[in-house]
Amino acid sequence: MASLKTSLLTYLVLVLSLFNITVSTAILPRQSPSAGTTISSADCTSYARTANVSVVGSNSTLRGAFLRSSPMGTFMAASILDKEIVNLPALQMDSALNGQCGNLTTIAFEAAATNFTQGTVLGFRILTDVGAPPGGFEMPLSWAVISLLMVGVFTSV
Repeated sequence: MASLKTSLLTYLVLVLSLFNITVSTAILPRQSPSAGTTISSADCTSYARTANVSVVGSNSTLRGAFLRSSPMGTFMAASILDKEIVNLPALQMDSALNGQCGNLTTIAFEAAATNFTQGTVLGFRILTDVGAPPGGFEMPLSWAVISLLMVGVFTSV
């Protein structure tokens, strides 16, 4: 039975590798550098997104507010910021892109400052501290539960 699974796996890998070769040869001419270097509005949109995310990622106050407020979790949000920070310098130095789109990094800095004063960062409402509020009922309730547990443990001995 093990040899049957091995041979099926071998054939599957062989078929997938042949499919990969045929697909890669079909895609290769479309990725040639002679295809043209026209700048589209999608490039400007991508540059604007990269500039906005990079500005937030490079400023520690904005980064902290984004990591606290992002619903996707700290590690995922940090990886997005880190990835876009690396991409920004190449876009800033592309003179054709800056001629077509303008200096979107400066615009992103101004927009980030305006949004931060209005209580948002990258479209998310800036959350204050996470956890129980100091005036809420959660803290006294948790103290009571912990006290009862401790009293129960120490009186049973």
